[in-house]
Amino acid sequence: MSVEKLQEGVCKTEKGQTKTVSVLERQIFDFLGYQWAPILANFIHIIIVILGLFGTIQYRPRYITGYAIWLVLWVTWNVFVICFYLEAGDLSKETDLILTFNISMHRSWWMENGPGCTVTSVTPAPDWAPEDHRYITVSGCFLEYQYIEVAHSSLQIFLALAGFIYACYVVKCITEEEDSCSLPPLGRLFNLAILLFPIFKMGNNDRDKLTGVLLHNFELLG
Repeated sequence: MSVEKLQEGVCKTEKGQTKTVSVLERQIFDFLGYQWAPILANFIHIIIVILGLFGTIQYRPRYITGYAIWLVLWVTWNVFVICFYLEAGDLSKETDLILTFNISMHRSWWMENGPGCTVTSVTPAPDWAPEDHRYITVSGCFLEYQYIEVAHSSLQIFLALAGFIYACYVVKCITEEEDSCSLPPLGRLFNLAILLFPIFKMGNNDRDKLTGVLLHNFELLG
């Protein structure tokens, strides 16, 4: 393996590790906040990032193409999350069905644990509050939790766009390398005709021996 390919492989690995670490960080906080839809999306993203990294290191353009297609869906999902927390249109961040599949009333982990947030329990709890949930008020936050979630999604969009451009570049390089290393069928036949033309001027014994050697070498090159 050449030094250039070795350095390129190290660069690809570092970029893949950066994306994986950023998603794992987000996955941890989504688990703490019982955000089941983001947890599922993050898990799928981690798997596909690993497959894309494998395809890049092993020069498998199909894996990289699938990774690029997924990045389009990943950007779409993160744009939706941003719109959800900013309550664009008819979306509301208080809806339980979208991110928690209506399994729980939990919100983002950053809602109670954001920078500077003070959590105060309210007693007695309202009648509509579930018994296994506490009713609280949050105040004093330096940054509201929805903006932290928006920042996370924005980072993922930036990484996804960079990954998409890089994936397209890698697929282009691999395709060009494969094309330069292989001749089309007509080109192979033309080269074979050039090699065999002088043979017709030889004797029968020499012609048979040389033809066999050339055909054998041509099959190895093909």
